[in-house]
Amino acid sequence: MCPDVGGAVKRSLRMPGNVRKLRDEDVNPCLEETDASRKCLEANNYNKDMCTQYFLRYKMCRKFWNNIMIQRRRNGIRPDMPTANDRKEILEEYKEKPY
Repeated sequence: MCPDVGGAVKRSLRMPGNVRKLRDEDVNPCLEETDASRKCLEANNYNKDMCTQYFLRYKMCRKFWNNIMIQRRRNGIRPDMPTANDRKEILEEYKEKPY
């Protein structure tokens, strides 16, 4: 924190740790779906009924990667959640996203 000209204390404008973590591509495998849902809500004045497809896609994405994480944990593979690069390789096995 740095004092400003008026003597008041400035606070740095950083994202809280949990928000930063959710924006991390290695932590959140469904970042694209998260952003699409948020953009849909913003575009439709937060009318959730207009964004059902985006929410379903996000839910299916989370379910898919959660199953991958559970399988890796059972097989003793670390980290439980594959990194962003590892996820790209996993998705290349499919012709399109499985969700």
